[in-house]
Amino acid sequence: MLNIILNVIGVMLIIYSIYIIKKDLKDNEYKVEELSSIEKNTKKYYEHTEDIVSSFDKLVDLKLDKINFEDNFYQEKNQMYKEDENIEPEKDMDQLETNSANLSEDKRKIIELLKLGLTSEEIAKKLKKGIREIDIVIKMYKQNF
Repeated sequence: MLNIILNVIGVMLIIYSIYIIKKDLKDNEYKVEELSSIEKNTKKYYEHTEDIVSSFDKLVDLKLDKINFEDNFYQEKNQMYKEDENIEPEKDMDQLETNSANLSEDKRKIIELLKLGLTSEEIAKKLKKGIREIDIVIKMYKQNF
């Protein structure tokens, strides 16, 4: 009789253990699904961040190309005016807008990139210049304008 009671208690404990194990498996399965969705979202976020950085780099490169084009255009224009002494060169609105009419090409690039929101470290990397040089130009620009 005691043997039957112990067997019944043993079977009940086994059934209870199986129930607890299944419940734990379901909880873990839910956690795995949640982690999997977080991983997917993180990958999407990373891809979007890469796209944004790439787009920003393209914007910076386009701005640098525009600055180089304008510099070449104004150099050619000034060269033409120097050949004919009777004509004075016109002041360009873009130069007045950037307040950098008297600055060198590198300084104009630094100011344009600063206006785009780049830090001095990012500007230094982009123009392959020293950070201190960039900081000095930025401080001079801020003091004068």
